[in-house]
Amino acid sequence: MVSCKLDDLPADKRLTVISNPAVVTTGAVVTTTSTSATVQMTVNSLGSNTSLSEYGIVFAEDPNNNPLLTSGIANRYTAGTLTLNTPLTVPITTNLKPGTRYFFRAYAINSAGQPVYGEVKEFTTKTAASNSLLFGGSNFDYGYFMVPTAGGGGIFAGNSNSSNGDVPANKGGYDAWVARYDANGVILWKKNYGGSSDDVLRSIQFTTDGNVILVGNTNSTDGDLSGSGLKGEYDIWVVKLNAASGAIIWQKTYGGSKSDFGQAVQATSDGGCIVVGRTNSNDVDINATTGRRGDFDIWALKLNSSGNIEWQKAYGGSGEERGQSVQTTRDGGYVIAGMTKSSDGQITNFKGVTDGWVVKVNSSGVLQWQIPLGGAGNDEAFCVQQTLDNKFIVTGFIATPGTGNRNVMVSKISSDGAEESGFPASLGGYEQDEGAYIEQIQDGSFILVANTNSTDIAGLPPYRGGARDIWVVKLRADGKTIDWQKPAGGSGDDQSYCIRAVTDGYLLCGFTTSAAVDGKVNNGSSDVLIVKMGLDGVY
Repeated sequence: MVSCKLDDLPADKRLTVISNPAVVTTGAVVTTTSTSATVQMTVNSLGSNTSLSEYGIVFAEDPNNNPLLTSGIANRYTAGTLTLNTPLTVPITTNLKPGTRYFFRAYAINSAGQPVYGEVKEFTTKTAASNSLLFGGSNFDYGYFMVPTAGGGGIFAGNSNSSNGDVPANKGGYDAWVARYDANGVILWKKNYGGSSDDVLRSIQFTTDGNVILVGNTNSTDGDLSGSGLKGEYDIWVVKLNAASGAIIWQKTYGGSKSDFGQAVQATSDGGCIVVGRTNSNDVDINATTGRRGDFDIWALKLNSSGNIEWQKAYGGSGEERGQSVQTTRDGGYVIAGMTKSSDGQITNFKGVTDGWVVKVNSSGVLQWQIPLGGAGNDEAFCVQQTLDNKFIVTGFIATPGTGNRNVMVSKISSDGAEESGFPASLGGYEQDEGAYIEQIQDGSFILVANTNSTDIAGLPPYRGGARDIWVVKLRADGKTIDWQKPAGGSGDDQSYCIRAVTDGYLLCGFTTSAAVDGKVNNGSSDVLIVKMGLDGVY
């Protein structure tokens, strides 16, 4: 066996050893279509090089999961002028096939022609079908909340003043509109509910018998509300539907002689439900002795399986309160989130102009603890969920100091009602950012949907335009660290109020005024928008 040292080789045969190579990082997948993808990379350091001759992305089709510059099926892309530590967005638009898995990574070549690579990541191109669904008619149609169904479909709840397209004949004003669709976006049934005035259903949940329960409000006295008896200006309206057909099983109104609004509903294990909203009444269904304390109070009703009131309670002080979210808790009670403007009554430690307010009650609605959230400005909570460790995660908005604008608020509360150290977290940019819904998934992390018109959110791919963009954020279990974040929607006004985890990703529900989203064309002024995202947030 013959051996030799590097110095024994002719100069043109020697390998140059890079003691301090350049450093490149493979970034996130920004978007995919059936024949293209957009990914990110960053050149972090030149190392000992004074310059780089080339940098970009190489990719290869599965099963070649080691893409190189020399790969026969690899393509390379360069773009822009090098700026260290600044993410570069790179399009991949050549020879991609629908429904195919690809591996990619960043690379850089020094002036001697030697490459360095970043870590390998992957994406799968879409099939020919779109992962966005638009439902609606020629007028205004809005989606508020949805529940996933087996097989990849769902049932959404909202309201509409259309009478064509995907929407049945309008009954008058805005109708409550509910539809069930399958995994291919085919509508299985669609129904309008209400009367000749305005009717809306804002929240939907499955019941223990496999049907669905919805809550909203109405000021109709005819149509589906005939015989229900409007009690005031607006009543809370609860409807139970057959999930297979959309047929009304029962519907009832609740309230007093003034205005009462329903916002959230959760099914209970006894076949009934808990309903939360707000009331400005102090008579009829509202207990005049223990009821409303001020302007509007949060109002909670426990209903049995037939919609009869088992108990009802109002919570608040002399100012205004709103109930936005409710969830059953593992101890048999309920947790409610909303807003308060009061510093008296049941509210202690009030912080500012308005506070997010979280209330924990027992199985009979008796207050166990309450906590205002936020700072000295305008703050509100829109969603609360019990976490796997029996604590509570809350999202909404918090005033951005010194600007009058809003950031997404995320707070974590202990089981006894104390805000944990380091919270509230504040996410967003310089404009208006509001957290709408948050849900914990099985690995302990959180999926959050928010609405934003900020253009300066660090790490968020380009703003799409319009009044608002939908902003989806995957947070680690600490509730503050961002794993990934994606915009959703089109060039118009896009908003979402609900995101639900499913086996292979996430489903969000909202509405859009964009002319088109993900290749789907808007039917009218605004459409219900359903977006299916993968586990990495790509859709």
